[in-house]
Amino acid sequence: MGRPRSKPIDPMENLDEETRKLVMSIVEEKLKEKNNVIQEVEDNSDIFVPDNAKIEVSSNVVGTFILKDNVENPTVNVIFGKYGDKVRLSMSEAHAIARQKDKIFRYGLLAIQKVVCENKKVKLTHVYDELKVSDLYEVENEITPVNIETLFGSTIDVAEFTRRINSRPELYEIVLEVAHEKFRKGQFNDNAKMSVFRQISKNENLFR
Repeated sequence: MGRPRSKPIDPMENLDEETRKLVMSIVEEKLKEKNNVIQEVEDNSDIFVPDNAKIEVSSNVVGTFILKDNVENPTVNVIFGKYGDKVRLSMSEAHAIARQKDKIFRYGLLAIQKVVCENKKVKLTHVYDELKVSDLYEVENEITPVNIETLFGSTIDVAEFTRRINSRPELYEIVLEVAHEKFRKGQFNDNAKMSVFRQISKNENLFR
């Protein structure tokens, strides 16, 4: 004969009634939170960003930047006067740019800052998804088009600076352009970080 099966342990067995109720209320609350998260994910998965939604973008290009989706017959014709200038594009205009000149968003020439839409469920994450740049924005501890400035702060040491630069080769040229602008304004004088740029660009004359 085999050994008799042991009785399952009830973790609530030795608790008094008041404690049992408290534990059950906490469990029920956690389950409710979990179900709400699942429902929110399901609700958001089918959200469509309408063509008339507005997305605010800022220029990472130093100097004047003329944005056109098509040279001969442009439907988008916007002028950014300097680095950091912001404009609002309709989602349809953003799609036109992404179709004709995908590097504008993919290489960080424009940074997507916010979305304005009548449907309040539409978030930036939906815009990223439609423009196929989610992998560029929805990351932690990496360079994105909206946080380039943080690279030059004292909180990012040289090792982390180097790692972030090397992990985002598609953003390198625009990051270097921003670095030149900050150097010109006297806002970037970290020689160790400058050396990283010199090594990657194979140009010892950078920032001289």
